[in-house]
Amino acid sequence: MCGFAALIRLRRMYSISLPNSLPSGVSRACNSTVMKDFARHLRRLRQFLRHRGRTDEDADDLIQEAFLRLEVYGREHEVLEPEAFLVRAVANLSVDKYRHDGVIQYAEKPVEDLDVFDTTPQPDEVCASRERLDKLIAGLNRLSPRSREILMARRYEGLSCPEIAKRYGVTVSAVEKSLARAMLHLVDWMDGYD
Repeated sequence: MCGFAALIRLRRMYSISLPNSLPSGVSRACNSTVMKDFARHLRRLRQFLRHRGRTDEDADDLIQEAFLRLEVYGREHEVLEPEAFLVRAVANLSVDKYRHDGVIQYAEKPVEDLDVFDTTPQPDEVCASRERLDKLIAGLNRLSPRSREILMARRYEGLSCPEIAKRYGVTVSAVEKSLARAMLHLVDWMDGYD
């Protein structure tokens, strides 16, 4: 069932005021905006549920239930972020449905007929990666000790430039220049220009 049909059915079943029945005094331009927002929410929620392995039919049912929960909750509480409420609701409903249905799905095929993919890297890929790592280490060793420390603080420890500047007692500009020189050196080194 498509999303709009589900909401029309929802409106009929529960006498809920959804976008196509606005309070008096609200203009048709506002109705258009509400419908665009609704369509955007619907699209995003469907995509969210598809990424979680739901069929379109299941997604529509879960979205319908989420809109119902939003409407019921909204009667007594102010909902500041309806889209966030809907996403959380469909996520929770999806998990509940998996638990209820029994998540484990299996193929009724003999093991010999199943396609099994080996995701481990091939020996030549492992060798090439080790060679690149060795070359990177050699390039790092060619940097001055201070440049290497600054680069490692930024890339490995995740420190910001102001934090590094404070640690080494230099200006932020000096840290940025040192990082730029070190990165340029390593790029050239890895490309074979040094």
